[in-house]
Amino acid sequence: MNIKLVTEKFNSAEFLLLLNKEKILSIDTEFVREKTFFPILSLIQIAIDNVVYLFDFKEKNNQYDFLKKIFSNKKYLKIFHDCEQDIEILNYNFSINITNVFDTQLGNAFTDLEHHISYKNLVKNILGVEIDKKQQKSNWLKRPFTSQQISYAAKDVIYLQKIYKVLKTKLIREKKDEWYKEEIKNVITKISYKNNSKNAWEKIKLNDKSKLDIDLLKKICQFREEKSKQRNIPKSWFLRDKDIIKICCEEYTDINYFMKTNFHQNKYFFEKDYNEIFNKFKLHKKKKLNKVFSKVNVKRQQEILKKISNESNVSETLIANKKELEKKFSNIKKYNVNGWRKQFFETIIQETNKNIIS
Repeated sequence: MNIKLVTEKFNSAEFLLLLNKEKILSIDTEFVREKTFFPILSLIQIAIDNVVYLFDFKEKNNQYDFLKKIFSNKKYLKIFHDCEQDIEILNYNFSINITNVFDTQLGNAFTDLEHHISYKNLVKNILGVEIDKKQQKSNWLKRPFTSQQISYAAKDVIYLQKIYKVLKTKLIREKKDEWYKEEIKNVITKISYKNNSKNAWEKIKLNDKSKLDIDLLKKICQFREEKSKQRNIPKSWFLRDKDIIKICCEEYTDINYFMKTNFHQNKYFFEKDYNEIFNKFKLHKKKKLNKVFSKVNVKRQQEILKKISNESNVSETLIANKKELEKKFSNIKKYNVNGWRKQFFETIIQETNKNIIS
């Protein structure tokens, strides 16, 4: 393994020559996201064949503009492990939309029963190599990098191409390659979808006893998302999920009553925010409080799901989670399933009906 740490001016000619020969690059990032809404990108690791380039991104400058063209170019295959956060960060920092992606975690889920396998365990399972993850939580904003950090960062990408080749062969052999292609498109679409502030409300966890104004919930969540972005702070530092649910479950008739909620105990919620929220949403036309769909007992469906997961060697949670089963088998909320999952749900329905008839 040849490691090249890039901190100053970089001659990209050798890099591009190697890339255009291979057409494949393995990518990972190191970032910090503890006190900000937007992640602070520290390092971009790119492996091409047996060479690892570590691009120091702390001081953002124009010397990395060539990476923007590479990341957005469809002719290059970009290999990640658990790609969502890495793609979200790269899309944001380079103002692009990355496509032509292979996610080793997702690919493995179609050929193994474990959905969210760690990179460390996947490397061990497929290549028989032990890697040390002690540097994962180290200070990636401190300079210079330690030798341990450099070694760790390089090993986080050097094995990805080998794993990709193994998984790609298995997907084709087991006739799951088209399933994978369909699902990675869903993942890429999901990244853009969840970053739209209008869809922020879907991240709120509600139980079957929750009674609230869904329209108001959508508006308050969007407001929180936009305020948090403006202040570049974690969302919970402005309003917590339980605060939003409280606002959407009660009727506040005047500002003094509203201020008794004590939201100002949150780190970045100020007195002026009470007035802005109250004045912005006081004219919201209250609708009858919506009750989240009543959960049904899906224990039988979970048993069937586990059985077909073992038979197909596809991760159980990749096919469906408990919440999706509850939606599908609830009489209150219609839930359509399309694509590669449809055949699995049809089997679950057939087996469920057999059990009812018998």
